This record gives sequence, structure tokens and C-alpha cells, in this order.
Amino acid sequence: MNFICSSLEENGHRLDNVTPFCAYNAPVNFEGQQQTGKSKVFNRLQEKTSARLIPISCPAHILHNAAEKGAERLTVDVETIVLKICNHF
Repeated sequence: MNFICSSLEENGHRLDNVTPFCAYNAPVNFEGQQQTGKSKVFNRLQEKTSARLIPISCPAHILHNAAEKGAERLTVDVETIVLKICNHF
């Protein structure tokens, strides 16, 4: 979290001007406090700013999950097709 704040400051931005918080879907980024009492990154950033942050899950992870589920429904073997294309080039 300190890295995020220092990076914003170094580039002339303020945390109060940030609206979305996009991060990998790991529990360390978004879930509530665990039994240890340590806040997650999103919660700690929300506490430091007067702006209302919007949590956004990692778009690459969401796209990967969608492609994986879609590929499972296909009647062809996608891996074989990809390997044939790669070998062609």
C-alpha cells in the first residue's frame, strides 16, 4: 500500500483523486480483515482517502476464466489447434 501511495505522489497525483482500485483477485487485496486484525490493501487505501474507491477485480484474470470456461464447452481440442498454429510459424 505504501508503494501505491508513494508512486502516486512521485507522479504528481493524490490518492483522493483515485476512483477505481484494480488488483489481482487475491484475498490480500480485497477481502475483509482476517483473524490477525490486519486490513487488506483495498480497506487500508479506503481509510487513507476521503474519496470512495471502487474495487475492480483483475480484468486479465476475469478474461482468462471466461476463456477457460468457454474452451471447455467447445467440441474441438483448442490446445492442438494452438500448437499447430505455433508450429506453422
